[in-house]
Amino acid sequence: MARKVFDKMSIRDIVLWNSMISGLVRNCCFDDAVWVLGDMLKDGGIQLDSTTVAAVLPALVGLQELILGMEVQCLALKLEFHSYLHVLTGLIFLYSKCGEMTRL
Repeated sequence: MARKVFDKMSIRDIVLWNSMISGLVRNCCFDDAVWVLGDMLKDGGIQLDSTTVAAVLPALVGLQELILGMEVQCLALKLEFHSYLHVLTGLIFLYSKCGEMTRL
């Protein structure tokens, strides 16, 4: 139901996008969380923040999406979020669950 309301909203800020991603991840709707991130990036009007990056990483863990996780890490580096503790924790979790600790 939350997704239906979200999709009908004409104005969405970063807090709404992050809440939607976090809620989907908490409900194990990992594919949907990644789709929402993609929609957010396509929208162009909203720039993601470090909370967005940290929120989507558990979805990538659940999907075992190492390559997409590496792309998110590159995006975090580009936006200078790579040193934020909550982003680093998510990246460590991603790489450890995917068996790739040497890549971090």
